[in-house]
Amino acid sequence: PNSSIGFIYTEHVLEHFYRDELKYILKECYRVLQKESKFSIAVPKVHMALKAYTSTDEEFQNAVSYDYPKELKSRLDIINFMLYLQGHHKNAFDEENLKIALEEAGFRDIGIRDFDSSLDSEDRKYDSMYFECKK
Repeated sequence: PNSSIGFIYTEHVLEHFYRDELKYILKECYRVLQKESKFSIAVPKVHMALKAYTSTDEEFQNAVSYDYPKELKSRLDIINFMLYLQGHHKNAFDEENLKIALEEAGFRDIGIRDFDSSLDSEDRKYDSMYFECKK
């Protein structure tokens, strides 16, 4: 029902949806949240992959944290694997585009938050961005 939920948390979920699906999901999250309730989000860090692409060979190897298939030889193929995980990921986020998507769904007080050990998985700490907003 409308305004029936006191808190929503997603960790590495939103990137699995295309933009039109994401718009619907965010609007539904907004609809079911109670007024002043928080929506907390963790998504993969896209900037790590993009920075790796333009780095030196040594920096590239250090920046690539995924265990990618060894048949991938080009940097861009490796970056595509990191971003889309062979089609499992359908969207990538940075501070700007996630904020816009949340604003369009009606959320406010949108901002970056720190890793929270009571919510977030320790094994995703290095490769995640954390956001929080309110209805």
